[in-house]
Amino acid sequence: MKHMNSLWTDAGVRAVLAGMVVFAGAGEALSHAPDHSNVPLLRCWNDGDAVVCESRWSMGSALPNASLDVLGRGGEVLSSVRTDASGRARFARPEGEFGVLMYGVGIDGQTVDVDRRDIDATPPPARPGS
Repeated sequence: MKHMNSLWTDAGVRAVLAGMVVFAGAGEALSHAPDHSNVPLLRCWNDGDAVVCESRWSMGSALPNASLDVLGRGGEVLSSVRTDASGRARFARPEGEFGVLMYGVGIDGQTVDVDRRDIDATPPPARPGS
């Protein structure tokens, strides 16, 4: 289920993708499959005119080469990126409503999504030594 009609409803309820997505706080989402203890996480934050996303496994390791689609309000793909070796991806921040969908992760092809409101509410990670 790579594309969908809408990531958000007027009530702010997020769509459940493939029956496997559970949200875990501002700007961070996890995919949950009942029999798996190591699930994908996605955290995104603003960095000037860009958005940075970091994908990791719940056990702590980076999730490199993950596919991310930046989706508009209607579910159209605005851009696509892949995470680097450290599990990070960067893209220009779109105008208006958007969300980020990470898909095809792990052996089950799990999906995780984060919407703009959560990205706006997420501070960048602390820098070492600060």
